[in-house]
Amino acid sequence: MTKTQFETIKDALAEYTRKATASAQQARKTLVREGIYDRDGKLNASYREEKTTAS
Repeated sequence: MTKTQFETIKDALAEYTRKATASAQQARKTLVREGIYDRDGKLNASYREEKTTAS
């Protein structure tokens, strides 16, 4: 990857982050769209810590 390519990608990611975190509502929408949270506001299973029981 060239330095120019790196800078282009870095700038695009910074812009995406700026838009995705512009407000709390936008951040929530982004997290749902990316599959981190479901529409009910709960963490998706792959991001939840499994509860363990003491034996």
